[in-house]
Amino acid sequence: MLQLTGMRMEDLPEVMALERAGHDFPWSEGVMASCLSRHHRARLLYEDQVLVGFAILQEVLDEATLLNMVIAATARRRGHGRWLLERLIAEVDAGVSVIHLEVRPSNHAAIALYESMGFNEYARRPRYYPRRGGGYEDAMLMALTLASDTMRL
Repeated sequence: MLQLTGMRMEDLPEVMALERAGHDFPWSEGVMASCLSRHHRARLLYEDQVLVGFAILQEVLDEATLLNMVIAATARRRGHGRWLLERLIAEVDAGVSVIHLEVRPSNHAAIALYESMGFNEYARRPRYYPRRGGGYEDAMLMALTLASDTMRL
């Protein structure tokens, strides 16, 4: 059974373990803690009371940005990312008209998820993400337009 809860300061040690396992260049605990403000939606995904993912979305005026999302390796390819993202989209304020995100072009699974949910690429940021072993990778910028509340769950 999947459950969504808000992230709290006391959740950070467990969240940081997921963050470190999910990214070659993880956020610091300080950056993660700064996302527990009123302009962010930081959500935890539990499966049978075990933390298996999290997502952080920031809202500014009529736009939102998916800043970070991680699904534990043991929970991937089972629809958990879609379930989490669908609920985040459903939670955004009524005035939000677009959701942005950045993704590595090499992250094919994430891109497939985003595209299947209606996100489209609109630009690239050259040499944005550091690569393990040296060098950089572009950031693919994607957006989902929310035409009306009917697009939300």
